[in-house]
Amino acid sequence: MANTRMQQEDVQALLNLRGSLIADHTRLLDGASSPHTAMVKQSDVSRCLTYAIKSIEEILETAGGVQIKR
Repeated sequence: MANTRMQQEDVQALLNLRGSLIADHTRLLDGASSPHTAMVKQSDVSRCLTYAIKSIEEILETAGGVQIKR
C-alpha cells in the first residue's frame, strides 16, 4: 500500500491550479482553426503565469516549508 505524501488540501490546491491553467489555455489560445498562427496578448499570458507561479509558491511555502526569496 502506498503512503500518501501530500495533505488533501495541498492536492486540492494543485488540482485547482491545474484547472485554472487548462481554462486559461482554452480561453487564451485561438488555435483550433489555425494552430500555427494563434495570437495572444502578452498581458493575458503574463496574468496567467503570474497567478500560476504565485499559486505554486504558496503551495510550496504552506505544504513544504519552502521559503521563496523575492
